[in-house]
Amino acid sequence: MRVVIAAQAERTHFLGLVPLAWALRSAGHEVVVASQPELAGAVSAAGLPFAPVGRDHHFGRISRRFASGGLPLLDFGEEDESRLTWRHLRDGHRQLVPFWWRMVNEPMVGDLVDLCRTWKPDLVVWEPTTFAGAVAARAAGAAHVRFLWSVDLFARMRGLFLERMEEQAPEVREDPLGEWLSG
Repeated sequence: MRVVIAAQAERTHFLGLVPLAWALRSAGHEVVVASQPELAGAVSAAGLPFAPVGRDHHFGRISRRFASGGLPLLDFGEEDESRLTWRHLRDGHRQLVPFWWRMVNEPMVGDLVDLCRTWKPDLVVWEPTTFAGAVAARAAGAAHVRFLWSVDLFARMRGLFLERMEEQAPEVREDPLGEWLSG
């Protein structure tokens, strides 16, 4: 079986995928890690084949500019669900989709789709914030799986968002993530 492991160029996001990549290789599968060029050193140090896709996103540098209070992002660890109102969740998604998820995925999605269409993997494994992996798998007709490296706070928040959205009148429903991914 051929497997593409897709991760945005963040070392911490990639390292959780290394044991799976080696388990697949040890079982005789062909594995290639696909990410922006910035991740090449970490992939090489892990002893895995690397396919550079797209351009680096520089998310870390950009997000540090906002760390001093410029952009209030959604708190995925919020335990009090009553604080997670429709407005709060909607506004959080309005910020997260363009600021984080599009910023790290759009620079790689075109090349990742091309890689998957050319190399024809059977499976694309993607970490929770590398939506480009799911897009590329769908475009190439491959199966895909979202591989968790932590507690799945993203799915929890997404589930709450969709629940709260369903409670809204149809004319005020808005789904920035769904709209971006469906495009």
